Amino acid sequence: MEQLKVILVDDEPIVIQDMISIIDWNKYGFCIAGTAHSAAGALKLMRLHTPDVVFVDVSMPSMDGLELSEKLKEINPSVIIVILSGYMDFGYAQRAISLGIQSYLVKHQLTEQVLIEELEKIKNTIRKRRKDSNLLRSQVIQCILGTEAYFENISGEEMAHLKEYETPFVFLLVTPILPCLNRENETAPIYFHASAMHKSLGREGLRLLDVFVVEGDLLVTLRPGAGASKTALLEELRKISMCLRENLDVPMFAVCFAHTTVLEEFYYDYHLLRRYCGQYIFEGRNPLLIVENTRTYTGQGVNTGFLCEHMFLHDFQGMRQNLEQGFHKSILTKNSTSFHQYCDGLLSFIRKMDSQYTFSHSSLFSSSDAREVRDMLMEELDNFHREYCVREKYSPMSNYIIRYINANYHLAPTLNEIADQLNSNSVYVGQKFRKDTGMTFNEYLTERRIRHAKSLLVTTNLKTAEIAGRSGFSGSQYFSRIFKEQTGMTPIEYRQRFTEL
Repeated sequence: MEQLKVILVDDEPIVIQDMISIIDWNKYGFCIAGTAHSAAGALKLMRLHTPDVVFVDVSMPSMDGLELSEKLKEINPSVIIVILSGYMDFGYAQRAISLGIQSYLVKHQLTEQVLIEELEKIKNTIRKRRKDSNLLRSQVIQCILGTEAYFENISGEEMAHLKEYETPFVFLLVTPILPCLNRENETAPIYFHASAMHKSLGREGLRLLDVFVVEGDLLVTLRPGAGASKTALLEELRKISMCLRENLDVPMFAVCFAHTTVLEEFYYDYHLLRRYCGQYIFEGRNPLLIVENTRTYTGQGVNTGFLCEHMFLHDFQGMRQNLEQGFHKSILTKNSTSFHQYCDGLLSFIRKMDSQYTFSHSSLFSSSDAREVRDMLMEELDNFHREYCVREKYSPMSNYIIRYINANYHLAPTLNEIADQLNSNSVYVGQKFRKDTGMTFNEYLTERRIRHAKSLLVTTNLKTAEIAGRSGFSGSQYFSRIFKEQTGMTPIEYRQRFTEL
């Protein structure tokens, strides 16, 4: 908690001097913002400093402490007031309680220990108030962001929780960096320590207002200082985005506008900015995207009808060229929506043509870089087309064996059982398969199992033993030995290499 501002009010200067010197106020999280010897002076300081706490002498000329307390609370209803008196007057104490006064202290009983305990009570009161206020403010803001017309019908009670937003503010949306593909199977919940975050985000020229999670993203609102230039503001926002990356437990990407917003426009600006959250796939290691011109964003759908069997078989180069041009335009315009549509369209097409096809690029489903994913997908398409054309030249028997292995590699398929199904003998079937594919039955089966294991290593958090079982290997030690023979790496080394962002 930042230092709390205190004002001391007493018509006797010696009492104020004693209050100042009795403890080290800074040590306990308080600072003396001012002192006053009259009610008029107290009211002036109240407007000037907006203190958190006021210690008020109950007996002063022209206006007693309780009457002054009422006027102080008219200026700031949340201010904490502690009454000081020369003696205990139960009538005054009861009236003070009815006015919401924090405490009623007797001056000659005000020891160092008593004051320290009182300050701790004050801090606890403020912590509780802020926690309750922040929760209510968060709820109101989420209602504003969730419903287009909510702000138009907002109640006075709800507006009372939004005093921090009466002047223009800026906001960042911070989103987890997920792989371009396999997005539906990835989650990255955001965890952050609120007090640590507030402390680390305190920047000169920017005052942190709130940090909370909205729709899985982190929303950070800040108020720029008076007279701050646009250049200085944007530089501070860059520093804050770096700070966020250091404090959060998952890789993050931040987006913000180059201009301030107001409550009336918050809903529209928030939903417009959300469209840019997926653009981390184009930004490489840049932790912050500052949106200068919102008119450049286009989120309309694209035509992926060319990803079809007819084009694949009769005009593959035309199909490939259309896809390459679509990727190029999406990356050039930084349109994450159309980029994902091309990716999803190609994946769906390949799986429709061969539901058992295993992609050869191990990092395909873990990469969050658009250019890298595009290059791997184009190569996968070429590989799939080449493999498909080769298979067309295989005998029906060999293609049957391939389909059988693809469907049963996780079990224990044997050449004998396949030969029985084909009403043939295993020696002939094995020779025919090797002639067509250049591989023995066991070599092809092992290669297919290793491909599946590679995919599980980079797209799941499964343990090595479970991956071995799902891939058809009889044990984790045997699996690890075969895997290293095939790839030159252990399963753990492979996972570490291909899951780095």
